[in-house]
Amino acid sequence: EQFENPDDVIINKVTISSLDNSHVSDIRALVVSFEIVAGLGHTIYGSMILGDGIGLFSPRRNAAIGEEFIEIEFKTRGADNFLKYKFIITDVTELGRSSQQDSVLMSLSLASIDYFINNGTFISKSYKGNINNIIQSILETELKTEIPINTFNESDGEVKFAFTRNKPFEKIDLLKTYAYKNEQIPMNFFTFFENFSGYNFRTMSSMFEEEKDKPYATYKYSPQASGNRDDRNIILEYLLPPSIDI
Repeated sequence: EQFENPDDVIINKVTISSLDNSHVSDIRALVVSFEIVAGLGHTIYGSMILGDGIGLFSPRRNAAIGEEFIEIEFKTRGADNFLKYKFIITDVTELGRSSQQDSVLMSLSLASIDYFINNGTFISKSYKGNINNIIQSILETELKTEIPINTFNESDGEVKFAFTRNKPFEKIDLLKTYAYKNEQIPMNFFTFFENFSGYNFRTMSSMFEEEKDKPYATYKYSPQASGNRDDRNIILEYLLPPSIDI
């Protein structure tokens, strides 16, 4: 298990399955590359390039869109345990033949399962209460999510909203802009996002508050002898703060 680059991952297992799990295939050996994008958004996206030498996708690439899952088990740099995440295939593109000409390179676009469910869910409904409770109810009763509800900060005040044929994520995107905390501190606005722990509804200030007590990585620069170097211009030591853990 060797990491050569900061964004390297170790892939332990990759399977493709039908929606009802009646057909499950191990495709780990076909994976050429894999990328995940998880930020301050309501969906985790991924992409995967496969060397398809067995005709898995070439004859039926359109049939896989929205009808098959990709589940991947992987470990990132510094992680103690493997993460497991299930995506739905949103697009399949043929890139051409591999350099060895023995397989077809296929690019799979992936997204959280709820991304696909959200796009087909339109519900008209009115809401009243705390915004954090409303958003949690939308996830559980309208999206019927199986993704865990992770950290939800409580918003102040109550609101009344009525929506007509809106998707769940459309409602959440609007509701979060009205959420607030009464404390007068910087970065006290709310954001909603999914990470590998589940869904989160948090203030930016609460996330920064968590980060400030985490240890910093310390680096010390040791200059080499170079004859004419002016040591007054050399950085001897600096601290590199970690990125916000989302």
